[in-house]
Amino acid sequence: MTGEVTLHGQVTGIGGLALKVRAAAKAGRKLIVIPCENAKEVSQVPDTILAQVEIVPVKTIEEALERVLQRTTP
Repeated sequence: MTGEVTLHGQVTGIGGLALKVRAAAKAGRKLIVIPCENAKEVSQVPDTILAQVEIVPVKTIEEALERVLQRTTP
C-alpha cells in the first residue's frame, strides 16, 4: 500500500483507495491495511472484491505492525 506515517507514528490518509484495494486483490493479497481516515471509502469497493480480502483500518504504525506481524497457526 501507499501512504505516509508521521514522525509520531500516525498513519495518514491515502488517495484512490478503491483502485488500490482492487489491485491488491488481483495480486492475491488477502490482508489489506488501510488508514482509518479512509475507512468510509471501503463502501466504494465492489462486494465481489471485499469477499476476497480482509481490510483492517489502523490509526498508528504500531497497530499496523501488530496486525501484519501476527503469526498464524497452521
